Amino acid sequence: MANTVAPFMTNVKYFDSSTPHGFSQFGFLQFNNLVNAHNTQSQVYAGTHAQRLANYPAANYSNGSLFYETDRQVFYVDIQSVWTYASGIMQATQANLPADLSAPDEGFLVGVTDYAHLLTWTGTKWNWGPGEAGSGMIQPFSSLPSGSGWHVCDGSTVDMLLSTGQIQAVEIPAIGKDGAYGNLVSYFRQ
Repeated sequence: MANTVAPFMTNVKYFDSSTPHGFSQFGFLQFNNLVNAHNTQSQVYAGTHAQRLANYPAANYSNGSLFYETDRQVFYVDIQSVWTYASGIMQATQANLPADLSAPDEGFLVGVTDYAHLLTWTGTKWNWGPGEAGSGMIQPFSSLPSGSGWHVCDGSTVDMLLSTGQIQAVEIPAIGKDGAYGNLVSYFRQ
């Protein structure tokens, strides 16, 4: 695949996509300006996660350089010749959680789309992300909750996301008729 310079910014090297997903051209340019204001040797690069690992060894780039992973939608910064997670939230199903993270990825955030939870990488394992209440709770609603991650309390067995990123089958209680109690319906947080 041939690499080209992004048309909206001359400091991006080996950019193979027109605009990083989920990041505006203006925002990407502001990130680049922030880096270059403090270090004229730093650059902003972009490509897929696999491309960063295969083609962009941090030792070859200036301290403070940024790399935007277009497929994971996250930024890495070169700190003393190590690509270190800086910001962004990857969106993935539980089955597609990254399995190749290590200490420099500490703080890496993933929005687990099929369970509607946020996980963070501690440097060695997954844990609940910032502001995440977790799973396994029962909550009454006056109307059906939108999106994934909730199941009516009807006595069925469902999968629940754990803070480790794994899933566990749990039998949820039956509360009232089809989860109903008065005007409220109880739902289990998967």
